[in-house]
Amino acid sequence: MARAARRDRSPGCARDQRAGPRRPGAPRGAAGRGRARRSGRGDPASRGGARARTGPRRGADHTEAVAPLLERVYRVDRDAAGLIRVYERRIAAIQGDRRADWTALADVHETLAGDAVGAFEVWSRAIQADPDEVDLLRPLLRLAERCDTWGALADRLDQLLRAALPPEVDEAYAMQLGQIAEDRLRDLARAAAAYERAASGHEPRPALTALERVLARSSRWPELAAVLRRQADAAEDDTQTAEYLWRLGDLQEATLGDAGAAVAAYREALQLVPGHAGARSALERMLRAAGPHRAAIVEILEPLFDHDGDAERLSGVLDARLDVTDDPIDRSSILARLVELAEHRLGDKRRALDAALRWLANEPGAPQALAETDRLAGTLGRWPEVAERLAAIIDAANAGAAPDPDTQVALLGFLGRVQHRHLHQLDRAAATYRAALALEPDAVAVLDELIAILRQQGDRVGLAEALRDRGRIVAELPDKRTAYAEVAAIFERAGDRDQAIAAWHELIAADDTDRGALDELARLYRATADHRALIDVLGHAARLASSAADEKLLRVEIAELESTGPRAIAAWQQVLDLDPDDLGALTALQDAYARAGDWMAVADIQTRRLGLATSKWDQVAIHAEMAKLAEDKRDSIDDAITAWYAALDVDSSYLTGYAQLERLLARGERWHDLVELLDRLAELHAALGDARAEIAALARAADVWEARLDNPDAAGEILEKILARVPGSVAALTRLSKIYERAGDWDRCKATLEQALALSPTGHDAAGLFFRLGEVARVGDSDLDTAIQHFQQALKHDPGHAGAIDALEKIARERRDAALLADMLQRRVAAIHAPAERVALLVEIAELERRAQRPAAALAALTQAAADAPADPRVLAPLADLYFVTGRFDDAAPIYDRLAEDAKAGRRMKDVARFRQRQGGILEARGDRAGALTAYEEALRVNPTDVTTMTGLGRLYFAAEDWEKARKIYQSLVLQNVDAEAGVTKADVYWALGKIHLQLGQPPKAKSMFQRGLEIEPHNPKLREALSSLQ
Repeated sequence: MARAARRDRSPGCARDQRAGPRRPGAPRGAAGRGRARRSGRGDPASRGGARARTGPRRGADHTEAVAPLLERVYRVDRDAAGLIRVYERRIAAIQGDRRADWTALADVHETLAGDAVGAFEVWSRAIQADPDEVDLLRPLLRLAERCDTWGALADRLDQLLRAALPPEVDEAYAMQLGQIAEDRLRDLARAAAAYERAASGHEPRPALTALERVLARSSRWPELAAVLRRQADAAEDDTQTAEYLWRLGDLQEATLGDAGAAVAAYREALQLVPGHAGARSALERMLRAAGPHRAAIVEILEPLFDHDGDAERLSGVLDARLDVTDDPIDRSSILARLVELAEHRLGDKRRALDAALRWLANEPGAPQALAETDRLAGTLGRWPEVAERLAAIIDAANAGAAPDPDTQVALLGFLGRVQHRHLHQLDRAAATYRAALALEPDAVAVLDELIAILRQQGDRVGLAEALRDRGRIVAELPDKRTAYAEVAAIFERAGDRDQAIAAWHELIAADDTDRGALDELARLYRATADHRALIDVLGHAARLASSAADEKLLRVEIAELESTGPRAIAAWQQVLDLDPDDLGALTALQDAYARAGDWMAVADIQTRRLGLATSKWDQVAIHAEMAKLAEDKRDSIDDAITAWYAALDVDSSYLTGYAQLERLLARGERWHDLVELLDRLAELHAALGDARAEIAALARAADVWEARLDNPDAAGEILEKILARVPGSVAALTRLSKIYERAGDWDRCKATLEQALALSPTGHDAAGLFFRLGEVARVGDSDLDTAIQHFQQALKHDPGHAGAIDALEKIARERRDAALLADMLQRRVAAIHAPAERVALLVEIAELERRAQRPAAALAALTQAAADAPADPRVLAPLADLYFVTGRFDDAAPIYDRLAEDAKAGRRMKDVARFRQRQGGILEARGDRAGALTAYEEALRVNPTDVTTMTGLGRLYFAAEDWEKARKIYQSLVLQNVDAEAGVTKADVYWALGKIHLQLGQPPKAKSMFQRGLEIEPHNPKLREALSSLQ
C-alpha cells in the first residue's frame, strides 16, 4: 500500500489532500469552484436552483419535471457539478432507471469532472445499493486498476459479504476478494479466508484451487492437506481425484511427517486409479523404509501386483507381509503363496523348497506344507538338506511351550521316511519311528514303516511287539487277526505260552466273535489247567455255540466249574433257557441268586418252580418261601400277603399261613381283610375242635370291629356269641364293657367289668379292666378319686398302660397336682421316640419338679433333655437356673454366657438382662465384685425394673460404700413389688436406706426409713435395733 501511494497517480485520480473528504456531488478543486461561480451567475437553471434554495420548496413532481431540462442545460454547458446534483437528486428520489443514473453519475465524475476516484466511489455506492448486480464489479475493477484503490474495493467486498447474498453472488464476490487480497494486496491470510468462503459455493473447484495455491505460499500445511482432501472430493473424475489424493499423500509424507495419513491417501488414490505411478512409487519407497505402516502398505500393494501379474514384486511384498504378520495361520497362508509363486510363476524350485520349509517351520502341523516339502525335495533330490532342516524344525517344536503330539508324529514320520527310503539310515530311521510312536502309539503308517525295518533286520522280539501294537491300533478285524495270530505264533514257537495267550486275548477283545481264537485259547488253558480262565473262555464260546445242545454242554461245564458267583448264575440261566424244565438247574440257580442277594430273581425262580411242583406240600412250601422273601428281602407286604393267601388256597388248614396273614394284615391296616381272615380261622379251629383257639380268634375279630372299624354293633354280636359259649371269658367281657362304655350304658359296663375282675385276671388283661373301671368312675360317676384309684391299679398290673397314663395326666393337670403330673409325664417319656417331642415333655417335667421343690429330679429331667437338644434354649435356660440355685456355678456360667450371646444376637433384650443378672450373681459369689458390678449394670440398662438385678447392685454399692449410687438403687426398690424370690423384703430395703442416710449425715431421714420398715415388719430385730440407736 505504501508503494501504491508513492506511485504516480494517473491523470484525473489526484485529489486535493487539504480539502479533506468531499461531499457527494461537491465540485472538485479550483476549476470546480470557478465553474460553480460561472454557472451560478449565468445559468438560469442555477439561478433557479438558487431561488429554489431560498424560496418555497417545490414538490417532487416539480423536481421530476425540471430534471430533464436541467440535465440538457448542464450537458450543454459541460457543468459537471450541476449534472452531479441532478443525478444525485434523481438517485435519492429513487426515480427512473437507477442503473442508468449510477452510470451517468459515474461517467460525469470520470469523464466530465476528470475525477476517477469519485467515479470509483459512485460505483462503490451503486454496488452497495444493489449488491445482487455482480456486473457492477467490472467498472470498480477497472477504476481500482487505474487509481490503485484495491484496498477500498477489498473493504467494500468485505462489507458486501457481511450481508445475506444469493449463493452465486456471494461466491463471485468472495473469489474476487481473494484474488485482490492475493495478487494486489499480498494479504495471503485474507485471500485464504475469501477463497475458503467461495469454496462453500455451488462450484467450489476454482476457489479450492486458489485456496490450495495461497495455503502453499503461506506454508499452512495442515490446512493445505484439508483443502487437497476437499479438492479430491470435488473432483470431476477419478483421475483428478487420484491426483489430488496422491498430492495429499505426498504432503503428509514429506512435509507433515504423518506416514499413516500418507498411506491412507495413497490407498485411496490407488483404489480409484490402480495404475497411478506416483502413489505406487511412494508406497514402494515407504515399504523399503521398513516403517511402522508396512502392514498397511502390503495390504495396498499386494492386490495391485497380483492383478498386474508382477510375480517378482508380489513376492517381495509377500516377504514384507511375512515380516509384519504374527498370526501363524496367516503366515502359513503367505508362505503357501510364496511356494506357488516361486515354483509356477518364477520357475525357481529351490526358492519354492525354501518357502515350503519355512512354511513347515512356521506351522509344523500343516499337512500341505509337509506334502509340498516332500514333493519339491523329491523333484530336486535335496534330501540331506531337507533332513537337516526338518530335524531343526522338530527340535524347535519340542522346545515350545506345549508341543502338539500329532504334529510331532507327522514330522518324525516324514523324517523317518527320508532317513529310511532316501538316505538308507535304518538305525536312525528306527529310532525316529520309535520317537514318533512314543508320542502317538496309534500311528499305523509309522508303525508299518518300523515293522518293515524290523523284518529287514530280523529282530523277532521287536517284530512281535510291533505287530502286537499294530493289532491294537488297526480298525479292520482281518488286519487285527493277522497281526495277533502272527504274534501268538512267534511266542508259542519261542515257548512263551503266556505271551501267546495274551495275544489271543487281545484279538478276542477286539473281535469277540472269533470262535477260532476262543478254541486256541481253550486249548492253551487246558494245557495250563487254569480253570478260572477256562471258564471265561467257555462262557464266551457258549455265546457263540452253533447249536442248543452244544451251548447246554458248555453252560453245564461252566456251572460245574463255577460253584458261586455271577458266572454260575449266567451259566445255569442259559441252561434253563435251553431246558426250562430242568428242576436241578432251577434249584441251583435259585441258590446262586440268593447268594448274590438278587431277591427279585429268586422270586422269579420260585414262581417257575411252583409251576413245575406237583404235590400240595411242595406248593405250600414254595408259597411260604415266596412270602418270607417278599417280606424279609423285598419289603413288600402286599406280595407277602398274596403269597400266604395262595398257600391257604392250596391248603386251607395251614395254620402258619393264618398267623402270618393276621400279622401282615394288621401291619398293613387292612382291617376288613383281617376280620374275614379271623372268621375263617375261627371256623377252621371249630372244625378242628379247638374251642379256645376259636374264641381267641373271634375275640380278636371283635377288637378289630370295635377299635379299628368303629363298628361296636358287629363287635358286640361276636362277643355275645363268645359269652354264650364261654361265660367266663375275660377277653370277651373286657371287650364287651368297652362297647357298653361307648354306648353310655355305665351300669352294664361296670357290671361287666366287675364280672371280669371276679375271674382274677392278671397282667395286661387286669390293667385293661381297671382302666375301664376308672373311665366308668370318671365319666359315668364323675368320681375322680375312685377313677384315680382304678387307674393306679391298672398301672400296677401294666406300668406302661397308655390309657391309664393319659387319664391320670389329664386329671393331674386339672387338679394342678404337680407330683402326679410329673410322674405321668415321666412314664410317657419312655414311650416317646421322637427327640423333639421328648424334649418338650422333659422340660415340662423339670418345671413341675422345680415347683414341687425337687431340684434333683428337675435337674435329672433337664440333663436328659440336653442330651437330645444340646443347643435348645428351652433346655439350657432352666438347666442353668437349676445349676445356679444349687450352687453349681462352674456348670451354670458357660451356659449363661452362651445364652446371653444368643439373646443379644436375636435382640431379645429382656433375656439378655436376665442372663447378665445371673452372670453377675455368679461373679459375686466367686468374689469378683468388679465383674459382677459390670454384669448387673448392663442387665439394669436393659431392664431397669428387675428387682433381682437392683437388689444385687444395691448390695454391691452398699458393700463398696458408694452411698449415693446405693441410695438411688434402694429408693427405686421401694417403688417395686418385692417378692420372696428376690431374696430381700421391703423392710430390708428400708433398713438399707436408713443406714445409707446415716452415712450421708441425714439422721432424720434415716429414722423415717427405720420407722416405715417397722410399719411393715413390726418385730424386725435389725430395724428395732437401728431405730433404738437413734433415740
